[in-house]
Amino acid sequence: MRDAREIHVVFLPSWYPADPQDISGSFFREQALALRHIGIKVGVIAPSLRSMKRPLSALRGAGRIYCEDDHGIPTYRSYLPHLTPRLQTITSRRLSKRALRLFDEYIKAQGRPDLLHVHAALPAGEAAIAIMARHRIPFVLSEHSTALARGRVGSRGVRQMREVNRMASACYAVSSPFAKLLESRLGLEPNACGVMPNSVSDLFLSGEIQSKNSAGFQFCHVSLLDGKKNVAALIRAFASRFRGDATVSLVIGGNGPTRPALQQLARDCGVSRQVEFVGALSRGQVRDLLARSDAFVLPSQFETFGVVLVEATAMGVPIIATRCGGPEDIVTDRNGILVPVGDTAALGAAMQRMREDRACWDPQRIRRECRDRFSAEVLTRQWRDIYAALVSRQDTPT
Repeated sequence: MRDAREIHVVFLPSWYPADPQDISGSFFREQALALRHIGIKVGVIAPSLRSMKRPLSALRGAGRIYCEDDHGIPTYRSYLPHLTPRLQTITSRRLSKRALRLFDEYIKAQGRPDLLHVHAALPAGEAAIAIMARHRIPFVLSEHSTALARGRVGSRGVRQMREVNRMASACYAVSSPFAKLLESRLGLEPNACGVMPNSVSDLFLSGEIQSKNSAGFQFCHVSLLDGKKNVAALIRAFASRFRGDATVSLVIGGNGPTRPALQQLARDCGVSRQVEFVGALSRGQVRDLLARSDAFVLPSQFETFGVVLVEATAMGVPIIATRCGGPEDIVTDRNGILVPVGDTAALGAAMQRMREDRACWDPQRIRRECRDRFSAEVLTRQWRDIYAALVSRQDTPT
């Protein structure tokens, strides 16, 4: 097996943060940085789309290739105006052609990599297949997207995902329920998808675990406040158990399309004075919110994983989540409570139990178990071994 320090991997993500403060795809960037930290040569090629809602911004710099050094990771970017949002076939082809251009430029400056790591099959998978055909470079696939489970992938997209999985040297889902769903929906063989979870940032594992005020209790939630997070159920569950109890509060972080309706719901439920909406938060602000909270609640309708759950446990905070896919791989009887999707009564009961049994949740043990299961150190070693095995297979004469 080849020494990991000789391996050269290029990330090809379906979405990627525009800068270090951007939370979209931040776990892809953090994984790249963690791999770079242990000596693996890592690069990123990230073509992306710009909405035509702001035409001047979308067209500015379109067609150019930008290269930046992100803490030792050469990152090649290019932006395309999103001209055909309803024509997925055309959009995928445009992105694939741009990815090929980026990859050609990457090779000229950085050398030929041993392996591509595709994050999410749509739309990046088509580009990976094109790169493999032109350069004979294999790829490994990590699937993260909830689109398939939410019915957001049409028949062509399903065929494309199936083809990407078939062409990949190895395929991984971020949780075991999600792996089974992919195998079922895509018609894959049993156990075709391995499981490799997302890691938690050291920003959270190194954060201070603060002593809490025993006189009060603060629940919190952070998301993009879209419909799939089902924050309305959280507000109703909170109101059913704690309306009028000034010692119990709920802080909701994030901005999204449902925020105005959620604020109105809090007023209608009579808990507007107990529920605070704090808007969009940076990663550091999320850490600080978790540090001063007693419990985190995620009532989603579906999750492939649940990065914010492992961020909470990294801060020693117990969690409540729905059995909606990813949380089943994260929540244990030592760090939290699972409830059925959409069961507001069960959610309220879990929140009341967590408040009443607050002394049963050991913050240091919660953090320790999170570190053992989801730290970048642990998961990066596993990815290193996966890469080394795949590259060695490629090196072995047939």
